[in-house]
Amino acid sequence: MSDQYDVIMIGAGPSAIFCAYELKRNKPDMKVLMIEKGRRIERRACPKRNTKVCVGCKPCSITTGFAGAGAFSDGKLSLSPDVGGNLPEILGYDRTIELLKESDDIYLKFGADEKVYGIDEEEEIASIRKKAIQANLKLIECPIRHLGTEEGYKIYSRLQEHLLNEGVDKICKKVGEEASETIIAAKNDDKDELVGEISDLLFHTFVLMNDRGVKLEDIENKLKERHKVVGNKKEFHTRGDY
Repeated sequence: MSDQYDVIMIGAGPSAIFCAYELKRNKPDMKVLMIEKGRRIERRACPKRNTKVCVGCKPCSITTGFAGAGAFSDGKLSLSPDVGGNLPEILGYDRTIELLKESDDIYLKFGADEKVYGIDEEEEIASIRKKAIQANLKLIECPIRHLGTEEGYKIYSRLQEHLLNEGVDKICKKVGEEASETIIAAKNDDKDELVGEISDLLFHTFVLMNDRGVKLEDIENKLKERHKVVGNKKEFHTRGDY
């Protein structure tokens, strides 16, 4: 039995995060897979802070990982449809404003600062607007919500946990299902069926390992601990008898 997903997203930057959030909010039963070559946000650590030089980590924790390259930047949310691209031309001005509001509300839900800059200095803004007109320039007024490096990290950490909470349970459930089907296939004495079920079990086990931060070398090291040579006697430690 091969696994199937309704939506697969390559990369776990802000766009993918918000897409997954909306999909799970509107359709909780939808199966969504996010594929990201970097690490979970709490495991993103750059040695350069201590070594003072880049050591060439692969993958790079600054440019890859959950929340993307901007996870550790001094994040600012531009809350105006007049900056940031041509979305108003595609969706319409009013619809763009609605989507900006929805996105901003999600950031607020996960802990963003409620203060918005650039909306409470009317006299200063009017003065700058007048000077811009005199210089044949257009002043684009853009309210800004400041996230900040530390708070941005916390917000994305909460978003990550929100998306994983249900997903982890589903991963564990899937591993259990595949283990049971592998046992049934073994008893059916059908090699092709058994190969298929073992493949599924390994796939979902790898998904679980990746989600929980377990590497193949961790498994290898554990097996080495259980398979030791003491003098001329080989000892194999298992958790049960076969």
